[in-house]
Amino acid sequence: MIEWPIKSQAIKENLLKVIDNNVWWSREGEFVYKFQDKFKGFLDVTYCLACTNGSHALKLALRALDIGYMDYVIVPSITFIATAFSVLDVGAIPVFADVDLKTSCIDIESVKRLKEKYGEKVKCIIPVHMGGQCCNIEELCNWAKSEKIAVVEDCAQAIGTEYKGKYVGNFGDIGCFSFQNSKNITSGEGGAVVTNNKELAYKISKYLDYNHWFGILHNDVLLGGNYRISEFQAAVLEAQVDGYEKQNALREKNYYYLANILSKMEGLTLMEIPKGLTKHGCHLFMFRYHKDKFNNRTKSEFIECLRLHEIPCWGGYDDIPLNKYPYFMDKVFLKEDPLWSRMYKANPFHYPESDDCTNAEKLAEEFVWIPQFFLLRDEKQINEIIIAINNFKELSK
Repeated sequence: MIEWPIKSQAIKENLLKVIDNNVWWSREGEFVYKFQDKFKGFLDVTYCLACTNGSHALKLALRALDIGYMDYVIVPSITFIATAFSVLDVGAIPVFADVDLKTSCIDIESVKRLKEKYGEKVKCIIPVHMGGQCCNIEELCNWAKSEKIAVVEDCAQAIGTEYKGKYVGNFGDIGCFSFQNSKNITSGEGGAVVTNNKELAYKISKYLDYNHWFGILHNDVLLGGNYRISEFQAAVLEAQVDGYEKQNALREKNYYYLANILSKMEGLTLMEIPKGLTKHGCHLFMFRYHKDKFNNRTKSEFIECLRLHEIPCWGGYDDIPLNKYPYFMDKVFLKEDPLWSRMYKANPFHYPESDDCTNAEKLAEEFVWIPQFFLLRDEKQINEIIIAINNFKELSK
């Protein structure tokens, strides 16, 4: 079995150094700056700013792009709820696009339909690189640029995903990463915002740390806050960057090994590898479960069988896409959130409709996800999934 997170001597040595230095916060320490330099070098981006988590990374990105009150931000309907909540958090409105049924990535045609429907109200798109996949991000960004729409890449699940030889986070105006406990590089909690634009980096830094630009106070004041990470978190992260490519190469090898196994099993449909993907981020191994091929046994029963064989897995985010999530579908935030309810009462507005999200609804119903640390097991352990599924088929007769 593989423990996650993985302890290492390098992590222990870094943490002891932080303790011995007796400098535990970012402005005066060394590890936050070291990690930022290493991570931007890994991604080949110009600026990297570490922050408290991936949710705050998205919020900082939107604020730096001047996304605010009643702006429309297009979000895929298959993603963690934080992607949409970050939009509400800056006073903007998430509008949900469908995803590609074959890849789970945002459907560019769905994005274009929403832009045609809502026009200049659409100010930003947040494509999400689900599970380490990637949409045709180059095409999306080129189109968005022609429409004067900002692009924030949600790379929370895509550390090391490479498209046409270039790491994700490099294509949009800003890229956002998460180092939450399940992520391929983790400090339990943590995040980062990356960009190649100095003006945006300057604004991100000032919003992130009370108007400081990489630790130095600047007098032109923005309504900033404290989204800093500690030296302890940065020490844990810094120790993981150097060996990451080797570690993810093992994940990727086992990803394709597992794909070869499961592609031959009736009743399962694997996600297609998007064209142009040169390295898979391998955060999730995602596939669709077709219950009609298993005598209509439920997805929950299938997942339980795999878990009994010590194969970690689950059925996605509550089996519903965000466009069907009650908080948005029933507009709960307009009634119960103290800020939004008062804004709505003062200025009632028509809440925009999402695009038809049929693909997202189908995926949410059928999705089974296996986490990245399973892909660090040896082939003998990975082969256990064949036994598990065959046993389930026998029980389903």
